[in-house]
Amino acid sequence: MHAEFISPDDPRWQRYLESNWHDFYHLPDYVKLCAYHEGGIPIAFYAQYRGASFLAPLIIRPLPESLNAPPGWCDCVSPYGYSTPLVAPTQEQLPAFIEAFIALAKERNMVAAFFRLHPFSELNKGDLCRFGQLVHHGPTIYLDLSLTLDEFWKQVRRNHKQNYQRLVQDGFDVSVDDWGSLGEFAALYRATMQRVGAVTCLYSEQYFTDLKAILGPAMHLCCVRSQTGSVVAGGIFVEMGGLVHYHLSATATEYLRLGPNKLIIPFMRAWAQERLNRVLHLGGGVGGAYDSLFHFKAGFSDARADFYSYRLIVDQSKYESLSRVAATQAGGDHSIPTTFFPAYRRAVPHAPHLPPVPAASAIISEPGVEA
Repeated sequence: MHAEFISPDDPRWQRYLESNWHDFYHLPDYVKLCAYHEGGIPIAFYAQYRGASFLAPLIIRPLPESLNAPPGWCDCVSPYGYSTPLVAPTQEQLPAFIEAFIALAKERNMVAAFFRLHPFSELNKGDLCRFGQLVHHGPTIYLDLSLTLDEFWKQVRRNHKQNYQRLVQDGFDVSVDDWGSLGEFAALYRATMQRVGAVTCLYSEQYFTDLKAILGPAMHLCCVRSQTGSVVAGGIFVEMGGLVHYHLSATATEYLRLGPNKLIIPFMRAWAQERLNRVLHLGGGVGGAYDSLFHFKAGFSDARADFYSYRLIVDQSKYESLSRVAATQAGGDHSIPTTFFPAYRRAVPHAPHLPPVPAASAIISEPGVEA
């Protein structure tokens, strides 16, 4: 077994991606960009064993100062999106890779690790559950691009169809890759995040410029303009390997009632299909919840793909110690919550990085068994 943590500049990272299936979430420069915005260090766990190889992009995060942890203690999280660990050519050695990760992470004083899995790249649940918790956050919605236009519209909710037709009749216009509109979209996105209280996602225009530099022709900007010519809704889409992700979206507050974002998905469906993609992935609700965002997306398709996260406690004694400190500071009991991971970050105020994904609806402790 050869296993180590490598930096984004290590050529083995890019070589692995060139030889195996991956998504844009696995790109080393994308991980660097996420780490910069989350206040962490970009790395990947890279391992080879008996003809198989493993790559897991991660961000090492310093622990909040309020926990008074010894110097060097840290934890790690996968980058924003579906940056699932990759294993090839088969998953036969997956248990060995997880064991090697735990051993090496423990040497580096990592307390816990949080992985976001990919809805279209399934890891063996039985192997994962031997070492940690597999958490089902709920379904995501996608469009099967092999369907005809008529088959697509048969799945679209009635009120979505009505809104779509009204917007077209009222003169709203949709365009893709009008990069002169990036500044307008960036401002609209920030306003949207402020409106919904997602203060950790207040990306600047520079973030989108950097993302475009990283993704190049794989990144696409879709904008909806009103009759007056202003951008009133938009989305960032990323196209890779036959899969198109609806990555980020925004809608002007004063146009929420009209729902101009309902023009985006039918337009991008046709665009993605023309480019011979297989799937347009819309994602799910916030943190996998069955919320208004999920309800909106579900009105365009019946197809679902499940989103899971994977949670590893690397060092049990350190994890329990930090969780007790956090519970004491929060004024609660000292029991360790099982629905929030890592437990010691739940009640920590003013953490200098993004919070963990909120609690999910079910924790799988054994293959196929929901607790």
